Amino acid sequence: VAQGETISTAENQQVEEPPSTRFTWTIENFSRLNVKKYYSDVFIVGGYK
Repeated sequence: VAQGETISTAENQQVEEPPSTRFTWTIENFSRLNVKKYYSDVFIVGGYK
């Protein structure tokens, strides 16, 4: 690297913070669920899927 040359690495790049969003939903009869995975329909919050 030549003197005065800047190397760009992931360590010195500023990263924009994602917007803080909270989405809450109720799972009915949660304690009675016996399958390890459940999937929901796709939904959009704040422009994200």
